[in-house]
Amino acid sequence: MEKKNAILIILDGLGDLPTPELGDLTPLQAAKKPNLDHVASIGACGLVLVAGGKAVESDLAHLILLGYDHVQDYPGRGPLEALGIGLDLHAGDIALRGNLACVDQNNVILDRRAGRNIPEAQSIIQAIDGLTLPEFPGITFHAMHSTEQRFACALHGPGLSANVSIPNGVKSGVPASECMPVDGTPEAKNTAAIINAVVKKAHAILASHPSNEERLKKGLPAINAILLYGPGGLKAVPSMKERYKVDAACVAGNGLIKGVCKYLGMTLLPCEGATGTAATNLDAKVDVVAARYKEFDLTFMHVKATDSFGHDKLPLQKTAFIEQIDAAIGRLLRKIDLGKTFLFITGDHATPCLVGNHTGDPVPIVMAGPTVIRDDVNTLDETSCGRGYLARVEGKHVMPIVLNKLDKLKKFGA
Repeated sequence: MEKKNAILIILDGLGDLPTPELGDLTPLQAAKKPNLDHVASIGACGLVLVAGGKAVESDLAHLILLGYDHVQDYPGRGPLEALGIGLDLHAGDIALRGNLACVDQNNVILDRRAGRNIPEAQSIIQAIDGLTLPEFPGITFHAMHSTEQRFACALHGPGLSANVSIPNGVKSGVPASECMPVDGTPEAKNTAAIINAVVKKAHAILASHPSNEERLKKGLPAINAILLYGPGGLKAVPSMKERYKVDAACVAGNGLIKGVCKYLGMTLLPCEGATGTAATNLDAKVDVVAARYKEFDLTFMHVKATDSFGHDKLPLQKTAFIEQIDAAIGRLLRKIDLGKTFLFITGDHATPCLVGNHTGDPVPIVMAGPTVIRDDVNTLDETSCGRGYLARVEGKHVMPIVLNKLDKLKKFGA
């Protein structure tokens, strides 16, 4: 039997809501997207409630869509980010996700992303990498830049615990919160104290970083703080190959998503120009997919900037970027044979421009390829897809739908 292949494209934060700047249309509805609409016209469409109507972070959303449990299989955001950017993790380490940030003299967060576009981010992170904590002998700290304001860091040493929390620590306009133990164990108390010491030491280092003098000259606030969240340690989870008998690969530029894929044992396909930002090279990404997808059962491609424009409340830019994605989809369609290959396109959650954050609203999904029953939907958007053959789909059912088309799904009772 000829091997079947599937391509899964997840457009981060794709879903949206009616927006006055777009004449009460969503960016998907406002965008000129002939290629995405073509896929809808030859495929089966639906709407995905990724987490049952709840707002969800991207790492959890991708775990769900890729067929994993968002509670039992979730190691925390920090370990996934660390894996994705190549930070070494070992058993017992605690990893965290971080943001470069701006705070005032009262430690109130002025900008939790430090403007997002930070050319000097690499040198700033290097300044705090390896910082020492004399009051905690045996503990080492390492940090590595990811994209934009993001970085990952890890604590290594004895007596660490992931049972700590940093409430309200990533919201602008409120004081940066201290890390607190979740339970009363000595390990949790010790870890919370270590994390607070790291944040304090980083603040002292960044206050005198030379890049801030240049920023102040330009009228920009100093990048003088780090915000840490998502603590966790690695878990032993079965790979996609072990759980589903699927050889899977990933093309992504975003560190967090690469971490999710690495965590699930997927092959990370290198792609020059994949940045995880609006400047990503979409053509290069689809070219890698087209060149390599036949080597795998499932090839997953991630695009981030739809989410970023939603967070920044920029509907015109989100619309324009969807049109760039559409052009890349057209390029992909010219390189693959949908008579032999399954193509799935969806989002991981909605990031409406009016809200500026993730919501639980459903996101469109379309599948096309051999044996797919066509419906009468001719455009890919948040309303039209609801009339499609797939109707309403829970996020946890997306992977079974993919596996069914790949003949990888075990029959109940067999």
